[in-house]
Amino acid sequence: MRAIALLAAVLIFSPGPALAEENELSEVLLEFQRLGTEQPAAALELLDRTLGQGEPDLAGESDPESLAELYRLRTSLRRSKGDYPLAMADAQRLGLLAHQLGDIGMEAQSLFLQGTVEAEQGRYGAAMEHFHAARGLLETADHPGQLARIYNAIGVTHNFAEHSARAREYFELALASARQAEDDFLIATYTGNLATVIAATEGPEAALPMQREVYAAGERLGDASMQIVAMANICNLLVDSGRLEEADRTCPEAMAEVDRLEGSRVRAGIRMAVGKLRAKQGQLEQALEVYEEGLDIARGIVPTVHRDLLEVLAQLHERMDHPQAALERYRELISLHDENLERERQGMVEELEIRYQIERSAAELQLLRLDADLQATQIRLRNALVMGLAFLLLIAIAATGGALHAHRIQSRLRKELAARNDELEQAVSRISELARRDPLTGLLNRRALEELAEQELARKRREETPLCLVLADIDLFKPINDRHGHSVGDEVLKSLAQRLRELFRASDLIARWGGEEFLCLLPNTSLEEAVAAIDRFRADLKEHPIQTGIGPLEITLTFGLAVVEDDLRTAILTADQAMYQGKAAGRDRLVVSSGPDQDHHG
Repeated sequence: MRAIALLAAVLIFSPGPALAEENELSEVLLEFQRLGTEQPAAALELLDRTLGQGEPDLAGESDPESLAELYRLRTSLRRSKGDYPLAMADAQRLGLLAHQLGDIGMEAQSLFLQGTVEAEQGRYGAAMEHFHAARGLLETADHPGQLARIYNAIGVTHNFAEHSARAREYFELALASARQAEDDFLIATYTGNLATVIAATEGPEAALPMQREVYAAGERLGDASMQIVAMANICNLLVDSGRLEEADRTCPEAMAEVDRLEGSRVRAGIRMAVGKLRAKQGQLEQALEVYEEGLDIARGIVPTVHRDLLEVLAQLHERMDHPQAALERYRELISLHDENLERERQGMVEELEIRYQIERSAAELQLLRLDADLQATQIRLRNALVMGLAFLLLIAIAATGGALHAHRIQSRLRKELAARNDELEQAVSRISELARRDPLTGLLNRRALEELAEQELARKRREETPLCLVLADIDLFKPINDRHGHSVGDEVLKSLAQRLRELFRASDLIARWGGEEFLCLLPNTSLEEAVAAIDRFRADLKEHPIQTGIGPLEITLTFGLAVVEDDLRTAILTADQAMYQGKAAGRDRLVVSSGPDQDHHG
């Protein structure tokens, strides 16, 4: 179903028809509209001649709104071609123009465009920051059309990340805002995007009438791009619903039309659909050829489509009995997976570092407050002693009593300060511990496990003891989230974390490694002992299903097991490859990596 989202996602970023007015730039806008989707290269060349490559200058410009429109159009074209740095630069130039004009709507549009560029590259966190910043500007203003675009952008980003329930919520908000704006183009666009989520959650048959409605709207509005993308989505839905004869009539025409567009995502996406059609028809060589074409288009430009095409190509090679080619595609998929994990890891490390700096600043502030309290108390104490000396001149006994009283005060303050320092040290210790833990499961996080793993590696070398590493991934976790909601998914993660703590030893290091992935480092454990431990865990999980708020759920995991030699990263990669082989072999199993040969435990 993911291919549907990939095809329809292009709609979110369609800028809509530009409306040229009577002004100095009207001829450029009219010429751009004439070129449209038919000649995108010529349209981009026209914009380059008009705008140049420098920063926008309002000096002597009588029509800044049309100038902003041109920057917006060029951003969209460059993003569609995969020229992401240039597209980001244009989106930021639009923001500079908005700042010069003091235009909130234009500033929100700049943020929106920057978010779309980030989302196209798979940087969903950065995209969401831009989208929500734009949303904050618009929700207090009367801009229902622009707000609809922001809601839709957030929905598409959730869809890319496979959060179908959240995506549907934002698509429905986008559709409501588009209707409030009475914008037929946006209504059709967001109907198509909502259809992608409905296809994923309710099935392709439920989404087909909606995509046909989008196609009809494109015809009515005279928007060829909308019609072409709707046709591509209809092709994909026909294949998924098993209507192969109808798909055979629709898909080739859709692919020919899509190739007129510049968008890498939709061009690669239609090839996924056509490849799937040929594979279902048993035309495996043709399917392979079309998939490879899609991979060439998506590689390095559209990360999500790149990943999905590698996966289907590996499966197709297996089906065609090409084990070496399948292995090469799986290796490429694992490498891409590792790159994504590394980006996530760097982001998490940066987030933890920022959190640590904030917490350290808070601790330092508390220390400063304690120091100020102590100084104030010392001043009061000195004043009391001076007063005591004055009274000593009058009454020696009273002065002596005052000095004794001052001594008692000083002793009490020292004890209070020592107690507060102890509390502060405990708080700092607690903060440090929290920074090492995953907030949902309470397990170690990546940073903490990597630090402790170095210690275990040093001990292994010193004492020459065995060390094993296990990667475990929950099978079919996304459908659990989609069907029952993220709260149930969180219950599953927390329950599995508790089972891992209970069934493994206290000396074993257990971490939440990714979304639904766990890593266990087993010191002083042979390969046979590690297999036995995992088998005990799997048996316990089978005998005692996970208890959730909706009742018990039967959960399975796929495990990859490797021996750690001298390098932790190599062991992780080896275990990851073993785990992926377990997924490809049908899930719910342990695959042991012991060099070239792999041992599968069902």
